Amino acid sequence: MLYKTKIERLIRRQRKEDKYILDNNNAIIITKTNNFYTMIHYRLINDTLIEINRWKVNSYYFGYIQELSLIKNFNLFKVQNGTGNFNAIYNYKLDKFIIPQNKWEIIDFNLFNDYKCFLCSFNINSNFTNDDIYTYFNEITNRNETEKFYFNDGKYFALIDVNGNIIGNKLLKGFSLSKITDIIDLNDYNSLEEFKNSRILYCNNEKERLKEEHYKKLQANSTNSPYLDNEVSKILKLNSRNM
Repeated sequence: MLYKTKIERLIRRQRKEDKYILDNNNAIIITKTNNFYTMIHYRLINDTLIEINRWKVNSYYFGYIQELSLIKNFNLFKVQNGTGNFNAIYNYKLDKFIIPQNKWEIIDFNLFNDYKCFLCSFNINSNFTNDDIYTYFNEITNRNETEKFYFNDGKYFALIDVNGNIIGNKLLKGFSLSKITDIIDLNDYNSLEEFKNSRILYCNNEKERLKEEHYKKLQANSTNSPYLDNEVSKILKLNSRNM
């Protein structure tokens, strides 16, 4: 196999799971150690490969997703989130993330051709604690069932430009971009993280309220089930007596 450029020939010698030749001077390789993947950005400087940056991903998907990883006109590399989607964008000419890892859960690129922006989203839920899990005996299934207390605040979106800025500094809450129910002005907060933390606190308080209501109901019903198992059981017994 012929390698047309110097960087292709040098990258060929690197131990790797996968590679991206970004241009004549930049490349990214993927290595694997102890089931974790590392992405390494190399640059050709004075005919020598120099490591510029590196970051970890928990999992790496091969196949069609590889072909979607580059936006060459803007020198952007899409970083996988370990679930077959992307959640970060790296500018390989500026050597920096314009959208950092783990700030958003998923980045959607369907708007890019028309509007030159990305649709980023995340969900906000209550934090998990050990006492959020409870077990009860279900008369209908005749076995112990397990459930969990949690509270979901919904899904938030933002439109982000090619420089990594949230357009209008606005968050959009809803089911999808065409089903937005609320708009949040981030100018009312010091940062996106402050907003997230305020909503997580709200979710945690709501979770505790639900937990309190749950145990009050159990106490009133003299049962450990949160459902009307006794009533369903009575109906079933009515039918059996008529047989």
